[in-house]
Amino acid sequence: MISTKARKRALGFVLALLLVGVYALVSWIEAEQPDAAADVRIPMGAKPRIIDVQPSSAPPGGTVVVHFVSEIESREEVLAIVDGVKVPPLDVRGDEVVFQVPDVAHGTADLRISLNGRKSPPRPLPIEAPNYLKSIRNVVGGLALVLLGLLTLSRAFRHRAGATLRRRVGGLTRSMRSSMTFGVAIGGVTQTSTLAAALALPSAERRLLSFSSAVTLVLAAHVGAVMIGSVLPLAASREAPLVIAVGVILRLTATDQRARSTAKIVTGVGLLLFGAHMLRSGFAPLAEQPSVLLDLRHLDVSSLTGLVLAATFGAFAAFVTQGPGVVFVLVLSVTQATSFLSVDQALAILVGTSVASALSTTLVSWPLGLTSRRIALAHGILALASVLVMWLMLPWLPELVATLLRSDPEEIDRGKKLLHPNVGLHLAVGFIVMQCVATLAVFPIVGRLSKLLRPAYSRSPTRELGPSLQPISVVLLEQKRALEQMKVVLEGEPDAPAVLERHLERARELADAHLAQASAGSTDTDTLVSILSVEQSLEQVRYTVERAARRGVRLEGEGGRFIHELHALLLAGLDDAVTLVGGGSGPEIDDLRAREIQINATEAALREFLRAQIEAGDVTDSTNLLRLAELANGYETVGNQLYRLGLGLVPEDF
Repeated sequence: MISTKARKRALGFVLALLLVGVYALVSWIEAEQPDAAADVRIPMGAKPRIIDVQPSSAPPGGTVVVHFVSEIESREEVLAIVDGVKVPPLDVRGDEVVFQVPDVAHGTADLRISLNGRKSPPRPLPIEAPNYLKSIRNVVGGLALVLLGLLTLSRAFRHRAGATLRRRVGGLTRSMRSSMTFGVAIGGVTQTSTLAAALALPSAERRLLSFSSAVTLVLAAHVGAVMIGSVLPLAASREAPLVIAVGVILRLTATDQRARSTAKIVTGVGLLLFGAHMLRSGFAPLAEQPSVLLDLRHLDVSSLTGLVLAATFGAFAAFVTQGPGVVFVLVLSVTQATSFLSVDQALAILVGTSVASALSTTLVSWPLGLTSRRIALAHGILALASVLVMWLMLPWLPELVATLLRSDPEEIDRGKKLLHPNVGLHLAVGFIVMQCVATLAVFPIVGRLSKLLRPAYSRSPTRELGPSLQPISVVLLEQKRALEQMKVVLEGEPDAPAVLERHLERARELADAHLAQASAGSTDTDTLVSILSVEQSLEQVRYTVERAARRGVRLEGEGGRFIHELHALLLAGLDDAVTLVGGGSGPEIDDLRAREIQINATEAALREFLRAQIEAGDVTDSTNLLRLAELANGYETVGNQLYRLGLGLVPEDF
């Protein structure tokens, strides 16, 4: 019999899938509708004929780009005529002319092109007053939605950071390659570096992600956004309301805290994307002014000043739009539909998107904590290093791409619009290659930079109590022997419980001797308290181990494998504690965090496996697994105490 909660969850997924399916179907039907004007080609004649105007409307003083066709090849006498007012062009290249709209009354003006005295038929040009209030409203509202999305995501991830999330994030800390793969995937799917930072930084603060893995993740997220954003230049933020709707449906049908947190994550992503969409709408009037783009045409990318100016423009545009995709679309549209920017100039602008990604990480990190701010600093340093690498590639990269693609990016195709049909592929390939090579070039220094920038800590040998006492590290050695003996007890050795008791009693006696001298101030009290906490947790586990042995628990199969993994992790933790107490070169804080995550993940995996066995109806094996789960819970407690001990020996300097 299906429970009410299961039916409610199923209803939520069905409604969400139905909504997405209907949306996809409607989008596909609209895409399949024939465009009646797609095949219309305006014939050239003696008189010039206007075929396109961008933007379609402009305020007085604004600039527009006019595309026209004419049999007359000479372009010496070109004028724009707006309601009878002759306007000299700002720039003419081929069949493109840029002019500034004169101060005429608002409404619809007649636009003509005069070429060597021959006038084109009129074309209506709406003259509108700049709607600055709308732009301000979109910018302020977009920023508010971005912040709301970040808050929603942060809280949702905090509530969702249970066993499943711990296992997944713990997997990221095991190798830099998996961190980079996950970062590329996040950046490619979301098309925003802010979302990757919103995931990585709170996870690092909550010790679900190591410092170097977090740096790798935010660095790789930008590469993923570049790769997908260059191949699919249409921004996905248009579907943000759909994402929000799916999140609301999942929230209304959620039956537990995990499901509600998942729904909030989806909603937070939608709010973040919708905020980015509103930001783009607010800054669109600036992006649509060809006068700004016309100034970019004169950038000298062979000089340092030109490179810095181009990168600054790209960084600003990518920062306000929360990702490189929009900047790529803007630059692509200019290079493809006009001749204002060459490929190397366009790539020089796109270089700045790496800096924008680091700025977004800084924006997210500031309110979170010292670790997050250090990660943002590392990201900024790596972004600047990658910019230098990309600048070195600019002189030869466009020619290399042209050789590989065997096409000319400057080739012109005359149709409804004047286009450079090849430049889009050249620009996309160049942008992707440039970012990937630069990231791979700086990736080897991530580990060393992480060690330099992670929150500082100090190691010092633990002071001893006096010549009559054993070193405090001997307490840990006795605890390790006791832990090793626990495995022997579980294997059924009859004398093992007595040996286990002796080791724990010896460890307790040594610890009590140190504790008796603590008031004299000759010992590290915090370290001693942590060691006593480890001792207490081991004594509790001792009773669990002996009870499990009496009940005939079996360390076999999948459940036994989990126990063996936990046992090995605890032994490694005690070895590291002995090294750290003696002032030796022990593990880094990130290593301690990774081990704690792995211990928690292993214990959670055993519980998940137990739940699956119970649902499958395997009563015999489930009984054995229940006893193993009780043992694993005790081992997890020991692991947590060892982690706290390690943090005390290598304290973070907040």
